[in-house]
Amino acid sequence: MITGVRVALTRPDQGTDSIPTFLLFSTALAEDEHLLRHYAPLEACHTQGGDIIRVTWALPDPAVKLGQVDITVDEGREYQARNIAMSGILLLLLPDTLEAAERRTIELAPYHVDWLAVGIKEQTHQIPISGLGRRRARRLRRQDRLMGAARALLTDIDGYRRADGSLLRQAAYSLHEAALLAEAAGMADAWEYFEEVTLMLYPNCHDALIGLAMRARADFDHALPFLARAYAIRPRQEDLALFARTFARPGHINPRSVRDAILTRAKEENLDEPLFRDSSGQALWVTPDDIVLHLQALTDHLVDSSGR
Repeated sequence: MITGVRVALTRPDQGTDSIPTFLLFSTALAEDEHLLRHYAPLEACHTQGGDIIRVTWALPDPAVKLGQVDITVDEGREYQARNIAMSGILLLLLPDTLEAAERRTIELAPYHVDWLAVGIKEQTHQIPISGLGRRRARRLRRQDRLMGAARALLTDIDGYRRADGSLLRQAAYSLHEAALLAEAAGMADAWEYFEEVTLMLYPNCHDALIGLAMRARADFDHALPFLARAYAIRPRQEDLALFARTFARPGHINPRSVRDAILTRAKEENLDEPLFRDSSGQALWVTPDDIVLHLQALTDHLVDSSGR
């Protein structure tokens, strides 16, 4: 259990430059480290008025708020400068006792926090801010401005590229947004592609699991693995009842059978395991370049559809 959050500049190694570090204090170090590596923690920044910015950390999939910390605008500028210079941040998990010296470090790179809470209306930021393009894309999609949303996601995905070209798993949330955008544009194949690559990158993305389950609504056997994993992540009775009503078929499968099948399979789920495997048993994946090509194709389709 996380009992508090602070932020500071730390030096991971002797002689290295300082890097912005969120200190998460825990009463159960091993269990909380498992959560932070199991799920994809994300931050949200909001101006509180005056000189204060509040940074909140959460695990979006199990819907757990880890904690929040308030910083001043001047502190935000300092942390932002260091964040840019180091191309990332650290999460440092510490025991909630003064006596214990054990600690666990989780590096997020590249990862740029919205330190100054510039908001989704800001158009002139000079650095990629993780999640800012996704929030802008969501706003534009809801306004039916699909082409602008696709372009925002292209920029956002580039902000999640590691030095070796791979994607940070937090990029999965932007890929799920791309799936919703493709759905809004009536592009069913693109919708399915983006939900699948979301789950290849981050197999515990709850909303993408539900998305693929809904895509297979007429075939409960195909939807079952997605529903079971989604329920294993968020075991809510109201969700289970909704799944049972949605996937029941008169004369073929009743709500109780749907419910029992999900519960049985959910008990067998190992959330550390990949969702998709190839014929040899290895985790399936696609390259970031392939993902970007599909995003570009979605953007081009929307440009053509707009007549521009």
